[in-house]
Amino acid sequence: MKIRPFVLAVAALAATPFLAAAPRASADVITLQFLGGANTGSPLSIKLNGVSDSVGGGPFSWAQIQDPVNGSLGSPLLTFCVDLTKYINDGTQNPNVSKYTITTPITGLAAIGGNATEAAAVNKLFAQHYDTNWETTPIGSFTSAQKDASKAFQLALWNILYDTDKTLAGGTFSSTSSAATTATTWLQNLNKASTPVVLTNFELVGLTGAENKVPNTPAGQDQIVVKHTNPVPAPPALFLAAFGLVALGGRASWLRKKAAV
Repeated sequence: MKIRPFVLAVAALAATPFLAAAPRASADVITLQFLGGANTGSPLSIKLNGVSDSVGGGPFSWAQIQDPVNGSLGSPLLTFCVDLTKYINDGTQNPNVSKYTITTPITGLAAIGGNATEAAAVNKLFAQHYDTNWETTPIGSFTSAQKDASKAFQLALWNILYDTDKTLAGGTFSSTSSAATTATTWLQNLNKASTPVVLTNFELVGLTGAENKVPNTPAGQDQIVVKHTNPVPAPPALFLAAFGLVALGGRASWLRKKAAV
């Protein structure tokens, strides 16, 4: 039995995208310029392992200076801190510019340390309380309500990473800031089925290993960022493959009918 050349061409065309789509391994990096934090002027009062501190929580805004190999994460980019042991790197040779390694999944973040349960809790926090309006509001123009909500979000995130309880009132990590009450409520409702979901179609991406350009400071603070995704449609290759199979089947059926005549 011979198959006409056009049928072979369709089958070959259907297979080609599968070969072209083979994954490419790379250590993806992104270069960012720090633009500021929404709550820089109103720090959060926290206590970690018995040590009190006053820190500026997220969200932080960054301009993307150099795209990662596997696609832009957006610019300006909005991140939250996941590392209380370091500072955001304010470069002296190239002011406010940091080169980060993109880390996925977020279990690769040092603060999570491979803990899948902790990573799942972080994902739930983002799904339930991350406000996409934070991304479109200039970092210096947050309303009081946006600042309060983003502070509560940062405190809840830190509590998941640095404590095992669901309260900011005590434990390994605590806070006396006014946003702590809201953060505690969010944490205690995190696993309730009745808690509404406000963010879907997203992936969390870690930013790690920033260069330390400031001598004698623990710079290079790890960050976390939302990467928005959409429901993935069936790849064109699948349609081409299906068409090729239908064409082959139709050709075989035609030959059988012709032989029977």
